[in-house]
Amino acid sequence: MPLSIRLHGLGGPEVLAYDEVPAPVPGPGEVRLAVRAIGVNRAEVMYRQGSYFSRPPLPAQLGYEASGEIDALGPGVEGFAVGDHVSVVPALGFSEYGLYGQQVLAPARAVVRNPEGQSWEQAAASWMQYATAWSGLIDAAGLAEGDAVLLPAASSSIGLAATAVGGIIVAYGALSQETTPLPMLALLGRGQTIRGFGLTGAMRRDDKLAAAKAFVGRGLSSGALTPKIARIFPFGQMAEAHRYMEANTHIGKIVVTV
Repeated sequence: MPLSIRLHGLGGPEVLAYDEVPAPVPGPGEVRLAVRAIGVNRAEVMYRQGSYFSRPPLPAQLGYEASGEIDALGPGVEGFAVGDHVSVVPALGFSEYGLYGQQVLAPARAVVRNPEGQSWEQAAASWMQYATAWSGLIDAAGLAEGDAVLLPAASSSIGLAATAVGGIIVAYGALSQETTPLPMLALLGRGQTIRGFGLTGAMRRDDKLAAAKAFVGRGLSSGALTPKIARIFPFGQMAEAHRYMEANTHIGKIVVTV
């Protein structure tokens, strides 16, 4: 039986358990992937710790981002075939799907074909970061050519962007559990706007998902967008991959191969 990495309790990386599970059967609108690589994200670390905005119903699956080969199609799926090399856009919730596994299900609406020549590792490292950048900077903030942007914590994720008078501050993440103070006088004096967003929620809208797919897909196919990979771990070392992320020393994407 295929292995799935799941949570039976909350805590440190040691709670990540390798469970044998029956091969999942895709339902209507779903595909099954033979996973080749998994992109590790901060949200999964927070989910494992119990500090994410939703708490896991145990035993819990997790994993937002993966690349692999379609090996089964559910009823009603069109536009894909068994054998397609694809990636999953983070347009799903952990309570519905989890991509930390050897064989996993994903909604067909969240699946995209990999560009020709893209490695499994690059494919698994692409969609969370670039879809987040598109959603926060272009879709939410309206960033256009000639605009300036400031990205604190840009080595691993997008934090707050505060560019100038009339600027837009886009809040994303919330790694700290402390209340964020609001500098009201500066906000009023500069006529700024604060926007918050979460990628998964935005990607539940078909129009935004389609726009993100088109924008990021063009960039990946042309080479304008090339993910930087910090380190690659084997499937048996998911706990080590989580520890590496928690050390906050990496620049780029952490990937686990299957």
